[in-house]
Amino acid sequence: MKCNIVTRVTSVTFCLFFLCTGSFCQIKSDFTVRKDSKKAFIIPNLDSLLADRSPHVKTGSNIAVRAVRDFVQTYKSVENEKWYKLDDGYLAEFVLDDVKTSVVYDGRGVWKYSIRRYNEDRLPTDVRRIVKSTYYDYSITMVEEVILYEKVIYIVHIEDAHTWKKIRVCEGEMEAIEEYNKD
Repeated sequence: MKCNIVTRVTSVTFCLFFLCTGSFCQIKSDFTVRKDSKKAFIIPNLDSLLADRSPHVKTGSNIAVRAVRDFVQTYKSVENEKWYKLDDGYLAEFVLDDVKTSVVYDGRGVWKYSIRRYNEDRLPTDVRRIVKSTYYDYSITMVEEVILYEKVIYIVHIEDAHTWKKIRVCEGEMEAIEEYNKD
């Protein structure tokens, strides 16, 4: 297993850092990287994207046709999505069945990744079991499901009386990626 880590770090709010090669996924803070045999993709955290987005734009105006076409084909039952122009692409957001979804496309309209946010009750049983087997005294407050090519990476937000933690679960492996004291 080879792991490459992006060394350039910017001072922005919480950022995800994914390094996915083979069967291993690792998260650090600030950027997300997908290392493919052909090319590497750097994906900024959605929080950074949202800070840099332009105001809501209407579907079809200044949005790549390819992005809109992919969105409509992928999310057939979604209505009232909001589109945003990013520095290097587009962001579509919507809420369906209490799941907030953000879909990111590059400047040409090619899908890059999606992030779904939901509560513990929608977390797959096997992922919940992995987290709760170690952090049984913690409450799961939120889940971020990152869909990146053929990988699904779960960022599980947990808390107890004294700490908040973010746990990364990918392909059955778990790692604490952030921890904050409440005091």
